[in-house]
Amino acid sequence: MSRELRADYTTQFLFPPSLENWVKPEDPARFIRAFVDSLDLEEIAGEEWAKGADDPYGRPHYAFDLLLKVWLYGYVFNIRSSRKLERACRQMMPLVWLAGMYEPDHNTLWRFWKQYRESLKKVFVNSVRVAIEANLVGMVVQAVDGTKIASAGSPKAAWHRENLEKILKAVDERIETLEREIEMAKQSDAEVDERLPQKLQDEAELRATVQQALQTLQTAEAEHLHPHDRDARMMKGGTAKRIEFAYNAQAVCDASHGIVVAADVVNEENDQRQLGPMLEQVIENAGRAADETLADSGYDTAESL
Repeated sequence: MSRELRADYTTQFLFPPSLENWVKPEDPARFIRAFVDSLDLEEIAGEEWAKGADDPYGRPHYAFDLLLKVWLYGYVFNIRSSRKLERACRQMMPLVWLAGMYEPDHNTLWRFWKQYRESLKKVFVNSVRVAIEANLVGMVVQAVDGTKIASAGSPKAAWHRENLEKILKAVDERIETLEREIEMAKQSDAEVDERLPQKLQDEAELRATVQQALQTLQTAEAEHLHPHDRDARMMKGGTAKRIEFAYNAQAVCDASHGIVVAADVVNEENDQRQLGPMLEQVIENAGRAADETLADSGYDTAESL
């Protein structure tokens, strides 16, 4: 009979184990650490980080590169929430190793992402160039495609020009009716309260709100707009293939090892005008376009071709 392997929770080490031995050589965390350590952080993060790095006052703060490593690991393993990332820094051994046993809280992680979100784009460009140097990008065949990302705004709060115009028409008719009733009451009463009735105040306030929404739609040259996410546009997509407020995410992928060499997010409802900009980004990131680029019929327009 073979011997069973069981955990011995009473084991003690004569010498403490080295943090370096906590993850295996093939773990992606090692590449992330080496990659970040090779970056020019002052160029990526800007002067604000450079000043903070040498600040001798206040409480010790987390280093830029430490938080960057944590976020990159989250990107690789689809951990987008700062709260989940905080928990992973306590529970996932590669992240415990990558963060040096520090446990940045979710507020720290969120503030870092919000402050340096533009800098992360520079990190992406650097990752593409590293992949090219490592012969992971063949530049022979690449494919471009888009996917819709739904807006977080509630559909119930959205503005639709047709609906707003109907509401405005109804409000105007209601206000006219109230004004006629007030005029008739003024002619029959000896003493008249000059204050505007509450009903008319409410209707006038609603009318002003609707007019402001229509003006915003006209300025944005849109038929639909969300007051809490004004960059989103109505488009068909997602798993349910329904029309909703969303964004159009674009990516160009190299066929050799599946490396993404260009990425962007736009609010165009379709892909018709995205082929040119995505190829330009490939040239900017990788130095040239691939020998052959594949795209579906959604990009098939005379202008883009």
